[in-house]
Amino acid sequence: MEQPAPERVSPAPRISIIVVTYNSLTYLKELLASIGVYPPQDHYEIIVVDNASADETAQWCLYAPLEMRLVLNHENRGFAAAANFGAQLARGELLLFCNPDVRWLSPVADRLADFLETTPACGAVAARLVYPDRSFQPSCRRFPTFANIWFSRGSPLSRTLRPAGRRFEYTLPDYDQTTIVDSASGTCLLVTKATFDKLGGFDERFFMFAEDTDLCRRLADQGWQTWFVPAATAIHHWGGSSHDLRAVSGHHIRSIRHYFRKHYPRARIRNFLLRISLAVLDMTRHLRKRRV
Repeated sequence: MEQPAPERVSPAPRISIIVVTYNSLTYLKELLASIGVYPPQDHYEIIVVDNASADETAQWCLYAPLEMRLVLNHENRGFAAAANFGAQLARGELLLFCNPDVRWLSPVADRLADFLETTPACGAVAARLVYPDRSFQPSCRRFPTFANIWFSRGSPLSRTLRPAGRRFEYTLPDYDQTTIVDSASGTCLLVTKATFDKLGGFDERFFMFAEDTDLCRRLADQGWQTWFVPAATAIHHWGGSSHDLRAVSGHHIRSIRHYFRKHYPRARIRNFLLRISLAVLDMTRHLRKRRV
């Protein structure tokens, strides 16, 4: 009697690459092409979580050159919730969160994974990001405080005032060697699944923005370090996956407010003043754009 062929069991991946996308098909194609050029040496998987894109992302992914698992949300759930869902499905020991508007210029996954697994107390590792013209793109920062938040990237004060003292420093510079940082962008960030699950993943109250800083803050509270690894370099089309700038600005402000309420719950007066000043700043910014 003929015996049935044994069922093939694919080996568990070492790395799960999780990509949250929203109307970013052009960039997603570039990302996947770059992963094809610099694929992880060990078994890996790609999980694309699509937040109800109106473009042809879903159709294209069915015939994409790289094998992937596609998850289709019926609504835009935001980055944190979509990334958490991708992490729940992941089978890898390591989770690499990567924005669709990123293009690898090096074996990013392997270099981040090798460093994390050989560095005690390392909880997260971030790639070095550059603009399309290859100039450095700041992606690491100090934890936000009421003093330094006004000098973050994009703030008018960061372009007009430069007060002395580390307490006012927010965005960190480029480094030639691996360096411990307070927090790093989730644009291209790797963590262990065990640690990510233990922390409860990203805080889904952040629709987008600051969920990565909050994660690094919670890692630090548990005694873990976040590292910047310049050997893992990638292009980031900053803002490439953001479309409605007014909505993006609103999410950014809400995320900043939530971060400070969460981590500085007793600073009620300062939180109130921060909320008012952010609202005024946002209104002024949009009035200026209308005039232009």
